[in-house]
Amino acid sequence: MNEPEHKGIRLIVVGGSAGSFRIVSRLITGLPETFDVPLIVCLHRLKNIKSGMLETIGHITTREVREPRDKDPVEPGTVYVAPSNYHLLLEEDLTFALSTYRTIHHSRPSIDLTMQSAALVYRAGVLGILLSGANSDGAAGMRTIRQMGGSTLVQDPGDAEIASMPNAALKGMQPDYIFREEKIITFIQNLHAR
Repeated sequence: MNEPEHKGIRLIVVGGSAGSFRIVSRLITGLPETFDVPLIVCLHRLKNIKSGMLETIGHITTREVREPRDKDPVEPGTVYVAPSNYHLLLEEDLTFALSTYRTIHHSRPSIDLTMQSAALVYRAGVLGILLSGANSDGAAGMRTIRQMGGSTLVQDPGDAEIASMPNAALKGMQPDYIFREEKIITFIQNLHAR
């Protein structure tokens, strides 16, 4: 794998499920203060539990962390957490849209839908990161990001607590990067956008 080229990343979408919360927490706490790229965290959540994840992430960083509402604009340097029981989509006018469309891979929010909509809007400016998880959600989204010219990073399946998601992505595409947890953290810390 070549060393990362960081130019032009305007949005980061991180997807994961079982076994991914620890690395997401480390990734967010490791962001430099000057890091101004919006970061969307789309993790599978229990639909009947509305709180907990947002509060936990909010306690580990001084960065603004929030669940976007419908039509909220995407703002620099903000960490967005996909709300429980809603699909989180990006619109052409760089705002969010929430949807209660059917579950995908038994999940709402769907990593695939978030990544696919981000790829259609941000094209080559999006970086998709797929972490540990127990089903194949995110694989189609990563392929769309790749097709639209964006960058793709998959957690090394041997490093993932549950390798189903990374393996599903690797079956359908060759990502730009396959990194272990520590390398994912340093990659994001060194990311220079715009």
